[in-house]
Amino acid sequence: MITFVKATVGILISVLVLLVATAFFVVFIATKSHPSVSGTYEVNGLRDSLSIYRNPSGIPHVIATSDEDVFFGIGYAHAQDRLWQMDMSRRYGQGRLSEIFGRETLEYDMFLRCLGVDDIARKLYRHISDDSRMALDAYARGVNAFLHDNSTALPFEFDALGYEPDEWRGEHSLIVGRMMAWELCLSFWSDAAFGEIAAQFGPELVESLLPDYPDDAPVVVETKRRSHRPATSAARRRTVPPPRELAASLRALFASGSAARAFAGTRGSSLGSNAWAVRKSRSGGKGAILANDPHLTLAIPPRWYQAHLSSPDINVVGLTVPGLPFVIAGRNNAVAWGITNMMVDDCDLYYEQIDPDNKRQYFVDATTPKAFRIKRDTILVKDSSAAIFDFRYTDRSAVISDVHLFRNPALLLKDSSADDASFYDRFAITFAWTGQEMSDEVLAMYRLQKAGNWQRFLRAVGIFTAPGLNFSYADTAGNVGVAPAGRIPLRKSGNPNIPGPARLADYRWQGMIEPDELPHLYNPDRGYVFSANNKTARNLPFHITSLWEPPSRAERIDFLLQQFDQYTAADAGIMQTDVVSPHACALTPRILDALEPHRPRFDSSERLAYRLLADWDCSMLFSDTAAAVFNVLLERMVYNTFADELGELLYKKYTFVTNIPMRKILELASRPRSPWFDDVRSPEVENLDSIILRSFREALTFLERSIGPADSHSWQWGALHSLTLEHPLGVVKPLDLLVNQGPFAIGGNHTTINNSEWRFFEAFKPVVGPSMRMIADMQDSVLRMILPGGNSGQPLSPHYGNQTQLWLTGGFLSVPVAAAPHPTFDDRLVLVPKAE
Repeated sequence: MITFVKATVGILISVLVLLVATAFFVVFIATKSHPSVSGTYEVNGLRDSLSIYRNPSGIPHVIATSDEDVFFGIGYAHAQDRLWQMDMSRRYGQGRLSEIFGRETLEYDMFLRCLGVDDIARKLYRHISDDSRMALDAYARGVNAFLHDNSTALPFEFDALGYEPDEWRGEHSLIVGRMMAWELCLSFWSDAAFGEIAAQFGPELVESLLPDYPDDAPVVVETKRRSHRPATSAARRRTVPPPRELAASLRALFASGSAARAFAGTRGSSLGSNAWAVRKSRSGGKGAILANDPHLTLAIPPRWYQAHLSSPDINVVGLTVPGLPFVIAGRNNAVAWGITNMMVDDCDLYYEQIDPDNKRQYFVDATTPKAFRIKRDTILVKDSSAAIFDFRYTDRSAVISDVHLFRNPALLLKDSSADDASFYDRFAITFAWTGQEMSDEVLAMYRLQKAGNWQRFLRAVGIFTAPGLNFSYADTAGNVGVAPAGRIPLRKSGNPNIPGPARLADYRWQGMIEPDELPHLYNPDRGYVFSANNKTARNLPFHITSLWEPPSRAERIDFLLQQFDQYTAADAGIMQTDVVSPHACALTPRILDALEPHRPRFDSSERLAYRLLADWDCSMLFSDTAAAVFNVLLERMVYNTFADELGELLYKKYTFVTNIPMRKILELASRPRSPWFDDVRSPEVENLDSIILRSFREALTFLERSIGPADSHSWQWGALHSLTLEHPLGVVKPLDLLVNQGPFAIGGNHTTINNSEWRFFEAFKPVVGPSMRMIADMQDSVLRMILPGGNSGQPLSPHYGNQTQLWLTGGFLSVPVAAAPHPTFDDRLVLVPKAE
């Protein structure tokens, strides 16, 4: 017995020692790359000495004697805190995931290489101005200086995946910028979805599924300026029906592309933002406030990185993107700016007709064949042989449907369904995207750092191309404005939401809208401007998009701003966390009207839910019970309206861009006998009221199964709507306990200022929300900003998740604007040129 006890104790001690050793090893691996934030270091590539000060929240203030060196400094700081995130952004854009993940990501790499962003970036680098190349090259030298001196102390992700990063080059920053534009490109996905619907059911069904934008809803720019262009909306209706075989190819393309998108951590589609700029006093005087909160996929580390950059010609503080050397949203001494997505329809899909007499050719017009350009490409694959592919190219792009061919070579041998084989034998899918255009967003952002007034602000944003953005403006003199900017394709014929025949010239882009054709707004009488991915302007003669967000957020912002005679930064902060939904306020009375005749026969759960909705103020706090009832009912209502006609797969694609069904269901609520409400699977003819009643009862069943019996307190919205900030490697257990944060119960939905999008096919998990919040009071000496997470990308750093609780509760960090280092920035790292 004593021997057994001794042996057991020995085993326990051995296990304990092993656990301690393992924990020590994990901590060592995860912390060895924590950056040095003080001391003096010699580095290559620097022109003069610079200092990187940091405050207790890990926010750097880079102070240098030239613009070139300040860009070097922010490159060094980004590499210190976000090196693996930067490398993944670059690797994703290049289509090089398989080098570190293996054959699992081979199809994603093929899709990404068809986008051609790596080639675009190389061309852009040759095209951009000397000043732009200077900024990118200096930034790259800063990244590489950190890499060179810390090659044995890389972030843990490199150790976990067993690789080392390449050196950074100027064109890599252009990859990061273009991939951000691709992320905001929603029309690729909507065109693929609507193209499949049109191929199966005809273009008319697509027309009936597209929502209109309400005539009385707020727009970004109210203008009476007339354009010299004739209206093109009528011409767009003359649409050639796509071939039926197109549906199978688009189905495969959507699957490949959306899987690659999800692997990169991009989820959701409400990729918009809120921004407003307000005079502090309606009676005039100096001072204005600008607020901005871009809506992107919520993850950790966050998309943004807070920084302050100071040189003799630049003093700017705000939000940067790791991989880029500029403040994207922030302020300098004179002006502040913020951004929102203009929602431009900046991508079109085309089907190229293959020459039946020579499969190596396609028709550039109705009669003229041209040979495909062939490019052989090699994709390196971890733990496997390299994959070699011959990609076909037309004048537009790579043949993106070839991704499906590579995955299913049997199609080439006709060993598949008739539709699949027939399509690939006759057609090839290509695309046009504004991101393929030569442009210089780097110069636009460089100018913006130094802009001192409205005219210089317009000169900066006027050359911005992709993505299309609304730039909001405020300055120290109390001026406010908003300027939409970006390249917008000029179309002639066809529905722009459906893939068109590339051989017909009228279906191809006819050029681009000139920048001065986009209206802007400066110092309106009401004293404020705002944008929330709502319609740009009324009655423009050219197509911008069909993908506007519901006007709900814009309506709420407009309403709240009308309430103030004096406006403060605190007011702006309260507004940014507002969760009242005008969309819900418009739909709920219609729901109650439909349910009213059935009230006498309601059971106790139904009576409670009805009362909750009837007493509701449309506020979606995480603790609100009516918000839970409404959102579940809304999901059921959308499903019961559209899924029977479309089928499960097409329904998922139709709702992939969430704003489309959100707008359409409210529009249909005013047409109670719309054919969309009739369930084609039943002999009865359903209308809006019957769909609402069915959805109401299904919602209550879901709530009882998911949360518990009906109760006015337990059915809280946050019980369904909880957020986990996920690290890209957080899918691995038990690593998720180290790298993920959450879950956190949160409020709101797609239609509230405090946006928290959930997807109809993955209810009710929040996927998109405020990726940062910023408030600039132009009479104050600080900029207020906050992140979901922290400035560091290193999980055991004190700055990895130190801002999350503030972000959840609407709090901020205040960062001084003065060019001189503030006393709270008490860590100082000095970089000096290495002696030759």
